[in-house]
Amino acid sequence: MGNQVARDSSHIQDLIRQLTELDRDKQVDAMLEGAFKEPTSAAEQLVLAERILEAFKRFGLLDQDSAQNVHLLLNLGRTYARVSHLGKARETYEAGLQMAERLEDEKTCATLLMRIGQVLVRQRQWDEGLDVLDRSMAAFEGLSDQGGQALVALNRGIILHEKGDLAGAEAAYTRTVELGERAGEQKAVMDASTNLAVLATVQGRLDDAVGRYQTCLAMYQTAEDDLGLARTYHNLGMTHADRKDWEAA
Repeated sequence: MGNQVARDSSHIQDLIRQLTELDRDKQVDAMLEGAFKEPTSAAEQLVLAERILEAFKRFGLLDQDSAQNVHLLLNLGRTYARVSHLGKARETYEAGLQMAERLEDEKTCATLLMRIGQVLVRQRQWDEGLDVLDRSMAAFEGLSDQGGQALVALNRGIILHEKGDLAGAEAAYTRTVELGERAGEQKAVMDASTNLAVLATVQGRLDDAVGRYQTCLAMYQTAEDDLGLARTYHNLGMTHADRKDWEAA
């Protein structure tokens, strides 16, 4: 344990050293990737994200609009979301959105709106989440970006599902699959397909659910996604149990 703490501390100090030597040409992505290359706890990642943000503020790098600053805020927001610091994630995304709007960067605006919507999904703020996601969808449609549309549709489906609008959720998940397949957004396709299987189970269409879960298993196997496989096998077993097919379960 002592060695682990020392190593993590050294790793953080190395990042801070890089920050103090920062110039505007340094790649923010590479720095953030290096910061989280070694496994750390959520608390450690949160502290690190705070120190990165404060360092950039101290160096005055967030005082003016630039594509690099917007990209920094997008990455920091994702870091906050990853460690479930949702209030900070939303605050950071919204700061990035304001900057992207001033730069008239439509693609980044659409992405940041989607990220804010994802935070609102996790915060269970359904109505506001739908409004933000509708804005994101309109922006992605204007850009003819089907991948972005697929991700937005997936999150709209999650909200509608949670609100009990099962027909609306099914339509959103189906649209996700259609858009995602055309755009190559395989993760969105797999998540939406799994959620369609869940809906079929909830609605009592158990044979349909089994077929959908089996399709999902094939997709997760192709993607070598062990966690997705585990969850799908679990859900499939539960569905077999609902059908009283104990051996299959």
